[in-house]
Amino acid sequence: MKLVVLHHDRTDAWSKRRYLIHSITPHLRKRGVEVVHHAGTNGMPEAEACLVHVDLSVVPERFRHAAERCPCALNSRMLDIRKRALAGRGDIVVRAPGEQSGPVMVKTDLNYAGRPERELRRRGLGGLPWRETWALWRAPWGGSKAEAYAIYGSPAEVPPAVWRNRHLTVERFLPEREGELYVLRWAFFLGAAAVGLKGLSREPVVRAGNTVRDPERERELPRALLDYRASIGLDYGKIDYVIHAGQPVVLDVNKTIGGSERDEGPLIQTLCAELADGFTLER
Repeated sequence: MKLVVLHHDRTDAWSKRRYLIHSITPHLRKRGVEVVHHAGTNGMPEAEACLVHVDLSVVPERFRHAAERCPCALNSRMLDIRKRALAGRGDIVVRAPGEQSGPVMVKTDLNYAGRPERELRRRGLGGLPWRETWALWRAPWGGSKAEAYAIYGSPAEVPPAVWRNRHLTVERFLPEREGELYVLRWAFFLGAAAVGLKGLSREPVVRAGNTVRDPERERELPRALLDYRASIGLDYGKIDYVIHAGQPVVLDVNKTIGGSERDEGPLIQTLCAELADGFTLER
């Protein structure tokens, strides 16, 4: 069985530390899957399966068309992960200062503050379809991340410049707590595999780098979260969420999971092995 991992033409597709898919690849090969990483839609090799692994918030349609030439096209429905575009999050998005009360957080509409778009732009846009070139030029040049992840006591306290900035969004701040620590949960998916981890931090914005200890394994994922994953067509990726009032609240969806220097550690290698076990041609 052959799997093509389809990257953007200008992406650093072969950076071993940049994406988790490279740490999953050896485990797939141990299971008899021939994995080929390919950049761009031209000359894509024939294969039984294709994973759309384009590190942009909005994936150009040509990648979906290329992937669907294979019998199994993974993530071909997961083409837009902008905060405002994600389904099922309308109840936490705040659209005006007087819309509701309670604390709120500012985020960038694009994933990772639009950094992937800016990186592709720096590598040059020559030869790309004009619609893609225009979209990348319209992506924010920077500055938004300084305002993102700021927390305010109410929507009325959010600066007017934030409401005017189409690259920023305002969401209800619904933290999950365990004692004095803040909680963030990560759900990882590949095919039939679903693996949950939980991080604890003293900071209200929980990241992998500010947790107080290694992430904990989740015994099971909420059924509502699994149903949400199926509804948005996330065949491979990660969902960040918290539990609020007994229900999962989706904070972010990522279809090109980032890698790190810690990917050789036992926890990540176990995660990668379990995700590889879930690879299947059934969707």
